[in-house]
Amino acid sequence: MKRPCCILALLLVFTSLPLEAQPRSAEPRFHVGTATFFEASQHVSAGASYRYYFGQRGWAVEPEYSFMTEGSHQDHMLLMNVVKDLTRPSRKAVLYMIMGGGTNFYRSAYRRTVVLGGLGWGMGVKIWANDRFFISPQFRVGHEPNFRLSLYMGFARRRPPSGRKE
Repeated sequence: MKRPCCILALLLVFTSLPLEAQPRSAEPRFHVGTATFFEASQHVSAGASYRYYFGQRGWAVEPEYSFMTEGSHQDHMLLMNVVKDLTRPSRKAVLYMIMGGGTNFYRSAYRRTVVLGGLGWGMGVKIWANDRFFISPQFRVGHEPNFRLSLYMGFARRRPPSGRKE
């Protein structure tokens, strides 16, 4: 279980940097939510990710760590996501599509660890609360977990300019 802890530590270091020390197009995010697996009951989910935009067309990469638990077992999931903004990033609400894959470390009540693959695709909307902070509800479908509903909270150095003259 050392790999998930190393990735989590790295994400926590990046997300705890002062805004001025982060790349201009980076968005640290934290999430809480629920995940459902077909063979198990509903899980509580929490984690962190670090979205990094590149280019001018709204594409981003987003490494993510999620911890999911349900009474008798735990899941530690490491994902690499690709994100595409579907509306202009300067709008108050930005619709986006997300797709990713990674590894799920499943630990049962008997302390047995199983490594599984995970894939997911989904949609979300980033709603700016002000020029730095946003919330982002997101829904994903896939394999391990099969359904996931999360609320992301994050911040950026600044909201992208609208390009309008005031």
